[in-house]
Amino acid sequence: IVLDDYGTRKGVRQAVQEIVASGAASVRRYVGQGPTWTYGDVQVDDWEGVVLDPAPRGNVDDRSAHVGTRLVESLIKTSWVVFPAGVFSEGYFTPHGTITLEGNGQATSSYGDFEWRQALPGELEAGEEFGSIILQLKQEPLWRFQGKVNKHRTGMALLRGDGLVLVAVRQDMMRLVGDKLISFLH
Repeated sequence: IVLDDYGTRKGVRQAVQEIVASGAASVRRYVGQGPTWTYGDVQVDDWEGVVLDPAPRGNVDDRSAHVGTRLVESLIKTSWVVFPAGVFSEGYFTPHGTITLEGNGQATSSYGDFEWRQALPGELEAGEEFGSIILQLKQEPLWRFQGKVNKHRTGMALLRGDGLVLVAVRQDMMRLVGDKLISFLH
């Protein structure tokens, strides 16, 4: 996670300090202008930006934990905020929708009810490393998504059968980073 304005915005620096203190992320490195530099007519005594690494959930180096039932079990009762592709480069943070994955292969969402499951080996792309899920909307327009889950299980690309690409971020990650940062920007 790359955050700008670390040195110039008190709210960004405070949010980063809280996230790091909670153990939810660690500082990988500082980026941009180093201390001391000027921003307009103000002297800044901290770095311009910071790069954070989210804390892993469980043992992310254990590849077997990302396939079969372990992937499904790790996603049960998780809620996801869905955005259009490019949200993080374009800065248009209006959610497209939400999805909550339940334990019985069912999911509720702002789009309607879904069924979901682990993707079968024949549904995976060659070399796919961390696993995918399949989501099928139960009512018209009967959308089918392949959800490619990242190794930390904090985000996924949602590839809809008609070619539309969306991104989903776990709601608990949104609360940790997004809500704090957005609240300081407004």
